[in-house]
Amino acid sequence: MIVRNRLLLMRRKYLQKAKKKNLLLADGTKVILNSDTKLIIPSNFNKEERIIEMEGEGFFDVTPNPDKPFIIRSGEARVKVLGTSFDFKSYKEDEFIKLTVSTGKSQSKMLPTKISNWPFHRMNIFQSIK
Repeated sequence: MIVRNRLLLMRRKYLQKAKKKNLLLADGTKVILNSDTKLIIPSNFNKEERIIEMEGEGFFDVTPNPDKPFIIRSGEARVKVLGTSFDFKSYKEDEFIKLTVSTGKSQSKMLPTKISNWPFHRMNIFQSIK
């Protein structure tokens, strides 16, 4: 059996310092990116899963979909939500990844630990600086 590698295309969004950007993702999720942020959206986003990669800061108002959790990857950290709004901050130079939930519930995973977070709670996850 021969398996061929498929090229996965991605859209990359880079924001300069002192700039903000509003985005609407394919699933209806609203995103406000803060300055100096990098967001990577795979071309297959919302087809089978909703996974993005981010370095920087953004506010997310996630469209609910119980069949496809929304996942943000940033280094070793993973944030998983079904439908919620939250601020996520993960700059390389910061000692902590910060997650502040506004509505709904999220689940964070920093290998090997898994933590749940509720509205109006802020979580700081230590990240090793490389």
